[in-house]
Amino acid sequence: MVGQGIANCWWKPLPLRYTVCLVRNWEARSRTNARVCWAFLGVLMQNFIMPIIALIGGVASLWIDPKDQKKRWLFIFGLVFTAILTIIFNYSNSKAKELQLERVNTEKAQTRQILLNITQNVQAVVDKIDVLTSLGFTENKAAAASDVQISSALQANELYSSSLGRLPGAALQDIQVQYSPENVNGARVISSINNSGMHVVVKPPANAMATNCIWAGDKVTPAQVKIVAYALMRAGVEVKAIRRFKDGTGDKQRVIEVGAAPDLVNKQALSPDQIAAKLGIDPPVSNPS
Repeated sequence: MVGQGIANCWWKPLPLRYTVCLVRNWEARSRTNARVCWAFLGVLMQNFIMPIIALIGGVASLWIDPKDQKKRWLFIFGLVFTAILTIIFNYSNSKAKELQLERVNTEKAQTRQILLNITQNVQAVVDKIDVLTSLGFTENKAAAASDVQISSALQANELYSSSLGRLPGAALQDIQVQYSPENVNGARVISSINNSGMHVVVKPPANAMATNCIWAGDKVTPAQVKIVAYALMRAGVEVKAIRRFKDGTGDKQRVIEVGAAPDLVNKQALSPDQIAAKLGIDPPVSNPS
């Protein structure tokens, strides 16, 4: 406020500028110190002035002639006026203390709410990481997961569970899944596929491309390959296509292979709903890379 008063009068003539600046600075200081001065006067009135006046009044009462009405009423008026001032100052101090107490309580409540929000946010992050890592996310990937990724993973998890309930274990036991885990909790993903009844064979990665495609042999049904897709998607893997092998006969007729197709690198990932809505498996475009 004081600095603002000086800054706003630089353009005036020097004598007027000096005078205006002094006045503005005095007003700023006055507004800043008004409450402090008022509280100080209240304390001074209560603890010093009133006791002194009471003492003086007591001593003066010994010397005032009771028959002198003018002096007696003047003395009474002084006492009453001083008492009224004391009441006003005390009331003002009381209200100021109430406001200060209310402000302190408000600040405490706001601080508690801030701490509660921080605790809840931290707990929410911890819970999110725990849930996603249980589905196959790595901790770093789980911590950075967006709302869309979380929703997709949870939806894929529900579809994974419901799909297993509809397929008998015998229908999955002779399916081999060839997979090279990357950027996921490999043990979790492999376990979820093995628990379905299929058998995972871990193979070394063919290249540095991220997993984006699933290939299936001629004897693999859409329902069977969807279970693998859901197991991958709930771990945060972006599945962009499900295709047949160019040659899905012989040893590959009951094989599902997870890998990367170069032509899908810039394609958008499929959602769990889109996988669920598929009635068949896409025709071959390329062999796994």
